[in-house]
Amino acid sequence: MRYLIVEKERGLFLGAYKNLFLFARSNIFPIVRAPSFESLQDAEYYIASYLKAENDGRTYGVIEVESKDKYVNVVDIIKSGYKEYTHDLIDFLPMQSEAIH
Repeated sequence: MRYLIVEKERGLFLGAYKNLFLFARSNIFPIVRAPSFESLQDAEYYIASYLKAENDGRTYGVIEVESKDKYVNVVDIIKSGYKEYTHDLIDFLPMQSEAIH
């Protein structure tokens, strides 16, 4: 089991660089995996330590996804019932065949 951070409007937390936080709704990169935490406490600690520092009044949550990967694939997130947090991440998945039929 892995734990991922979400926010109702912005969706799945995809990572951070310095004080910039990337979420699924504003994803401009071809990202299809989200960073996860080993425990609920680790995810909540990250929220309290870094995301709450944004001081934007948003409410962050944590979802459980059945996976062993540190970076959880969007397909696993959708299969776990959390499609509403993925926005258009599925569009970045490579196609098995790009041949025109």
